[in-house]
Amino acid sequence: MPDHSYALNGKGIVSNISSLTKELREEMSPFHCLGCGCEMVARMGRINAHHFSHKQKGNCSYETYLHNMAKRLFYQTYKDSVQDKNPFILHYESQFTCLHYQKDLGLSCSGKKYFNYDLTTHFLDVGLEQGIEKYVADVLLSSNEHNQHILVEIMVSHPCSIEKIESGLRIIEIEIR
Repeated sequence: MPDHSYALNGKGIVSNISSLTKELREEMSPFHCLGCGCEMVARMGRINAHHFSHKQKGNCSYETYLHNMAKRLFYQTYKDSVQDKNPFILHYESQFTCLHYQKDLGLSCSGKKYFNYDLTTHFLDVGLEQGIEKYVADVLLSSNEHNQHILVEIMVSHPCSIEKIESGLRIIEIEIR
């Protein structure tokens, strides 16, 4: 069972061991594993690197830990961005085809282009593990004003099913390693 840098604190918020002080450790305890839910101890000694470790040996999946950590961090960060009125920029790559000169010269070009999009300009509601149609999103971004949704899916080893991809729902799949 590997040591972890993140754990769920007593307030239900993901805590990074590097941001804890000994005073905050006491205030935010108890800590629980994002993978198996077992109690964790914040190890903050002077010799070894600071980390969370399981209080008792258990059956913890590192894949589940990574998945739960990533979706909760995405959720918390997005929620804070909306609350604080800060942009949440999606940086993505997309194929493009330019047809500007096709009519006059018979030329077109294509390639990849990078785009930035502030998700908070349209999606002010965020939910953790919420359902839409017959699917449950790791994180669901919603716009009540435009009745639009984006499913944010965290992929550690299992990508979205073909059925979910072909559903017509907008999906952002983020790969975590």
